[in-house]
Amino acid sequence: MSFIKLHKENFYENLFERKKISSLLQIVSNKYSNEKSTPYNLFGKNIISDLDCIYSFELVPDYLNIKTNEGFIEKKVFQKHGFAINLSQHTSLENFIAAQLKSNYKKNLSRSIKKLETCFNITYKFYYGNITKDDYNNYMNSLHQMLIARFDERNDRNKVLENWEYYLNNTYELIIQKKASLFVVLSDKDSIGFSLNYHYNSILYSAIASYNLSYSKFSVGNIIIYKLIDWCYLNQVVFLDMGYGDLSHKRLWCNITYNFNNYIIYKSENILTFIYRTFTKIKFKTINYLIKKNINRTYRNLKNYTLRKKKLKVLAYHILNNDSVETDLCPINMNDDKYKFIKKPVYEFLYSNNVHINNVQVFALDKENIYIIKGAKNQIKIKID
Repeated sequence: MSFIKLHKENFYENLFERKKISSLLQIVSNKYSNEKSTPYNLFGKNIISDLDCIYSFELVPDYLNIKTNEGFIEKKVFQKHGFAINLSQHTSLENFIAAQLKSNYKKNLSRSIKKLETCFNITYKFYYGNITKDDYNNYMNSLHQMLIARFDERNDRNKVLENWEYYLNNTYELIIQKKASLFVVLSDKDSIGFSLNYHYNSILYSAIASYNLSYSKFSVGNIIIYKLIDWCYLNQVVFLDMGYGDLSHKRLWCNITYNFNNYIIYKSENILTFIYRTFTKIKFKTINYLIKKNINRTYRNLKNYTLRKKKLKVLAYHILNNDSVETDLCPINMNDDKYKFIKKPVYEFLYSNNVHINNVQVFALDKENIYIIKGAKNQIKIKID
């Protein structure tokens, strides 16, 4: 489409992450809160001087009432679905949980929280308006490493990782200004889960979330969402936006599915605007058809199959018969980097036996890749494959 004079912007990123929107658009209100807009700094103030240009604003969420400047033609093209939690329908976290989650999910969530807090010394911190630069840098480094591990495991690309320097360099000031926040789950002094959020009026957008994969058994991802909702109710946030991407945890928690639209704006109708509008419709229809038919997932799986052996080394272990008495035991410190691979089986042992991390010892046997994980009452022998 190079023959068309085109100006493209990502509305969603500009609004939440850069705190700016084009002067062609005005946010009137949030459909779910009836809250009037607080405008951000505008950019492109001379944008309307180029009357021959087509302006394309991608990822405009339809929960916002958007007004286009008078004298311009506006066309909307459906792009993809987004997921959110409308908290205004309920008065408290407890009421929301009772209405949203099925009984078995509620039990599983309560059990996961109890087990996590039983097995580790857990604290939760929410940084909103105040964080030291040292803490910020340390947390962001941990979050970065978690994202790398997560997407290495999936053998997938990630836009956040590709633009990590931008997030690292720009988010600190936004947290200080209460335009962003960082939620951290800590085990003693080790960060094990994060949600990096952006704020607009009474909307919280959970933009980047991850956790230490060694804690997978404890459903840390769902605990993070639970704690975010709790914070929202305590701080008059009525809308928790979880963005696009049709994932199981969003289906579990979200009570709103909204549309992301592509706004195409121009001064007058002509053959070029018709061509671009038609091209955009076909493009997004094709993309959504491929997603619906899981063709994108099939392609990713085929790609992963060819690359997995080269890139990934996934830890696997199995439990051995533990009847024999072992005497050649050598205690190890699993916090030593060379033994970090042992953490996942140790944490799964804690989960299964309701044992605190301080009451567990790990021993290496004088045999290749065989270890004993010992609690106060139980122990297991494992072999790392």
